[in-house]
Amino acid sequence: MARIRVFFLIPLLLLNQPWITLQRGLANQSAKSHSTIVTISGRQVLVNGEPFIVKGVGYAPTPIGQDPAFPPNGDYFTTDYHALYSRDLSLLRQMGANTIRLWGWRYDGDHEDFLDAAYNNGVRPIYVIVSYWLDSSRNLSDPASRQEIIAEFTQMVAIHKNHPAVLMWAIGNELNGPWMFGDSDDLFSLLDDMAKAAHDEEGSNYHPVTTPLADINLIETIENRDPQVPNLDLWSVQVYRGPSFYSLFNDYVTASAKPLLITEFGIDAYDDQNGDEFEKIGPAYQALHAASLWEEITNNSGICSGGSIMAYSDEWWKGKSGQTDERHASCPDYNASAHSTCGYASSAHPDGYANEEWWGIVRTVDHGNDLDILQPRAVYYALQDLWTERLLLPYVIR
Repeated sequence: MARIRVFFLIPLLLLNQPWITLQRGLANQSAKSHSTIVTISGRQVLVNGEPFIVKGVGYAPTPIGQDPAFPPNGDYFTTDYHALYSRDLSLLRQMGANTIRLWGWRYDGDHEDFLDAAYNNGVRPIYVIVSYWLDSSRNLSDPASRQEIIAEFTQMVAIHKNHPAVLMWAIGNELNGPWMFGDSDDLFSLLDDMAKAAHDEEGSNYHPVTTPLADINLIETIENRDPQVPNLDLWSVQVYRGPSFYSLFNDYVTASAKPLLITEFGIDAYDDQNGDEFEKIGPAYQALHAASLWEEITNNSGICSGGSIMAYSDEWWKGKSGQTDERHASCPDYNASAHSTCGYASSAHPDGYANEEWWGIVRTVDHGNDLDILQPRAVYYALQDLWTERLLLPYVIR
């Protein structure tokens, strides 16, 4: 049987964590008394002069029943949601994660409390890939629209640039996809202008700037666009090819001399063919894939600066993007309070299907008016073993 451990976030149990006690002892110190210098050296990302491998998790903690299309529009990183991200950062820190990748927040919002909590006064900090969301409705060929986008991004950088939790800036998500802007001159010229504006705002000690690309003509796109974006400091890619990245790293070497970062990888937790989670009926494919993919990332650390798994928690709102087929006649599903199996066919998944609402490394359980209960899945423990180097023998899930 798959190894299944259930973890409920009960505050009384967390009181015994030594790093919690230390965090409280340092609570009156300002996180800004520290500094984090992030630089690029060849194909490596350096944090305070040392090579840094991102052990990351995509973090968008939308509670059950809510949808980022409505206020607060996915921005759960203000003081109103302190209890939510305090719950999550504790669990991520125990996992061994050192980075979280965001998809976006209000560019002009106050997120200092969240960043303070992530940095944790430098005690087992979790660095943040801060993202500016660029919506497909924006007109990238219009000069006024371009200047507005650059101004918004620069304002976000100006607000957060001095916080030691910031690892880098990311622009948009899969902007090269045909559902966004495609591989267009307008897009990549704008990306370079935005990166330069961020560098100018920060001065000589600027944070790197990247953009997460969809795996569509990926190597050709990077190779052709690399000379056109000198201010983009590294390439980020979202790769879903199954249990392996296959030729990605060898192909990338010929396309760019910049560092590579995997900003999404993995599979969802649900076995669509058998109607339950993989790990409950075995094999635990979500965990097996993640462990295999992470091994490839670490084996290519001279090229790749780590990866961020998709995703932290199940997102019950995503069924609205599911596709209708014979097995999923009720899809799409617009009820954010129901855990639907809607999604899309995918040959990269062992069951041939990607269930949109089941990508979490923790499952989300409705807890009424209180915070949702989180239960780590086998994939959480597989990565914990790898990221904290606790395991002396090869990891066996089943």
